Amino acid sequence: TTRKGGAIVLFGAFLRMQECIILNNIAASDGGGVLVTSGATLLAIKCSFVLNQALYGGGVAIAPGVSLQFHSCLFSQNEAISGGGIYAEFSNASFTDCIVTENKAEAGGGFYFSGGESNFLTLERCETSLNAGTNVGGGGMFVSGPNVIVIESSFVNNSATGSTFSVPQGDC
Repeated sequence: TTRKGGAIVLFGAFLRMQECIILNNIAASDGGGVLVTSGATLLAIKCSFVLNQALYGGGVAIAPGVSLQFHSCLFSQNEAISGGGIYAEFSNASFTDCIVTENKAEAGGGFYFSGGESNFLTLERCETSLNAGTNVGGGGMFVSGPNVIVIESSFVNNSATGSTFSVPQGDC
């Protein structure tokens, strides 16, 4: 168990990950699998983030000011207080052909995003299923603030004490 970034902490650098497995890591604070900090850029292709745990971002935690892209990635069976699969604050993130399944958090079982008017979250051809938001809600996704674009994606069999898809603004 580490304090931040159970497997990887990315600080002020560019990282391209391809066909990597981030499995069974624990962080006491942020990023059970990976923590991407300010000034860093991440491109993940065909990677799996599975069975990771943290307070924020069981699979991946994304700090403010970060831009990143995930292509054909799997986020599964991760756990956190916020953002079981993915947690991001004031960032820009793009997910294409990703599967987010069986993650668990009090807020945002699959995804947890918060930000401002200049922040964007894009999901394209993604499947979000069987995630759980156990307290605040957002079994599949909890979003507060950023602009959201969802294209040809599905939200299936997610559960929450609040709403399954909680987004104050955006397109779907």
